[in-house]
Amino acid sequence: MIPKFKPAVKKAKRVNAKTSSKVYKKYFALAGGPLFVSLYLVGLVMKRLLNALTTWLLGRVKSARPKTLVDQPEKSSPLIQSVGNGLQQYLYLYLMSSLMAMGLQALFNRHTFSGSLRASKVLFRDITSRVIRMPLLWVDTTSMGEMLKRFTVDTQMVDDQLLIAVSDFAEQFVKVLIVVVVG
Repeated sequence: MIPKFKPAVKKAKRVNAKTSSKVYKKYFALAGGPLFVSLYLVGLVMKRLLNALTTWLLGRVKSARPKTLVDQPEKSSPLIQSVGNGLQQYLYLYLMSSLMAMGLQALFNRHTFSGSLRASKVLFRDITSRVIRMPLLWVDTTSMGEMLKRFTVDTQMVDDQLLIAVSDFAEQFVKVLIVVVVG
């Protein structure tokens, strides 16, 4: 009778993991440190304030619109006719604030994603060096598929979900802060 061969591979236990604040501190330190965080927060506040200004200007455009244009459909250009009541000025201000909001959003996204890319590269190298330097017992008892799965899941969490979660939290916090301050 041939003895049965038992592989030394263990199945990984499912762990209910929680992320400590050290992870976020390290992430932001690798993303660019205090300068990155400061510019990020200033960008968030500027974005929210510019959105509030754009919304306010849209309300002013709507309230400055003359009511007589509905009764006079034969008029060709309501913008030229409404110079006296300030509609054209508000429209130009609205257009300018909308363009500024688009430009600021592009700069904000570039800053945010470049910091995230910096942090992801360093963390990826750190994870890779740790896996390479693991004891041989762990390498023998853990299947290659399990190693790859852990590696890719951790990398995906850092690359995809960490920035989104932190950004969503920060944006909601700044929204509440601006509502409280501005009124």
